[in-house]
Amino acid sequence: MAHKTKVVLPMQIEAIRNLWSILLIVLMSVTMACEPQRVYEFHHELQGGTWHVSDTLEFAFDDRRGFPSMALVGLKYSDEYDYHNLYLRYIFSDSLGQVQFDSLINLSLFDPKTGKPLGGGFGKSYTKFDTLQVVFDTLTVPSKASLIHYMREESLDGVTSVGLKLLKE
Repeated sequence: MAHKTKVVLPMQIEAIRNLWSILLIVLMSVTMACEPQRVYEFHHELQGGTWHVSDTLEFAFDDRRGFPSMALVGLKYSDEYDYHNLYLRYIFSDSLGQVQFDSLINLSLFDPKTGKPLGGGFGKSYTKFDTLQVVFDTLTVPSKASLIHYMREESLDGVTSVGLKLLKE
């Protein structure tokens, strides 16, 4: 019995490339379709990849698009960060400066046993998002948020960016 060899023609290769291009466009469209859920997002880049305890990060929701139902904090960090977690205090206040929410959260950044980073990323840079326990209602819409690290050290090396994202359902 003769062995049959499959020949791939240039037209078939072009068709496969076109199929991949179409799949990429569909994937990008689906990703962009999720965009309307975002009400607000801003990230503070930290000079030298260090977050000092005196650096209170302020977020003003002047350009908010819609009513939020969920708040997320995003932390970009590197493997130079010395701890497996980060204590973060978050304060939400209204336009008169009245505090609406004031709480402390423990963000786990590395597995305490293996040391493996828990955030997504590549190389030596990782990003971790975590939900903040904030309940929004129509009468008390916050206009500002403050984020402060509550670690024992004066400065935290390896933290390159801290962001806040508000989403609606």
